[in-house]
Amino acid sequence: MLARCITVKKFVHLLLFLIFAAFLCQHVFRRLYTSHTLSTVPCPSTVNESFCDSIFEGSAPSVAYAEQFAWCNRRDVMHDGDYLSLTKDCRRFVTERGYLDHPVTDEELEFPIAFSILMHENVEQVERLLRLIYRPQNVYCIHVDKKSGSSIHRAANAIAGCFDNVFVARKVVDVYWGEYTLLEAELACLRQLLDDYPAWKYYVNLMGREFPIRTNHQLVKIFKAYNGANDVDGTHHRYCIVLYLSIYIAPLNSHGQTEALLVQLAPRKETSFKK
Repeated sequence: MLARCITVKKFVHLLLFLIFAAFLCQHVFRRLYTSHTLSTVPCPSTVNESFCDSIFEGSAPSVAYAEQFAWCNRRDVMHDGDYLSLTKDCRRFVTERGYLDHPVTDEELEFPIAFSILMHENVEQVERLLRLIYRPQNVYCIHVDKKSGSSIHRAANAIAGCFDNVFVARKVVDVYWGEYTLLEAELACLRQLLDDYPAWKYYVNLMGREFPIRTNHQLVKIFKAYNGANDVDGTHHRYCIVLYLSIYIAPLNSHGQTEALLVQLAPRKETSFKK
């Protein structure tokens, strides 16, 4: 009886070992296949919007086609200090990081958009967001939380210094989530955008952790359909609605969160506002 128990135990150990070995071999094979076989397929330089739409819609053939280029996006983690080094040569930084240096369509060229990005951490994630929404005809304001470390402030300024249409907000606000300081940081970007870059048509506010699911061309078409209207989702409750240059901005919703603001502001110099 004892011998039979020992035999069963050995069998179980052997079975577990074989399962682990099979898993390990599969993992190694996938890495080798991705590194050597798929890397022979050249990375596509561009893709059209319909292909991206089909991926978002869950098209199996489109997803399968895209998966063979997964190796193209392999990268090392970027640290704050890396951006200080890379931006010493701005031309190389813009090229190697893949920033678009020309408007894609005439329609986009004639309809510049202003963006603000509120950040407090993770420069790499914010830079990736900027790279994806960047177009040379648009303008971008980055607000760095006053509480953020000095390396984050230096890296953000270094990145902005490589572009004529990207800047870090001069006014630095100590931002606290769910408080007026969040709106104050937005207004700091809005005032500077109005004073220094008055040609834009619509304004979009973003947080550093967001990610775009619409192309710039799609945004232009959406904003043109608005025809000067605003897309603002707000609530009254116990929170106030602030009137800024004849545009209503709802700072907080009932959950203590800000909503996306897609607003059109006239390029005026006045910056006063009233409740």
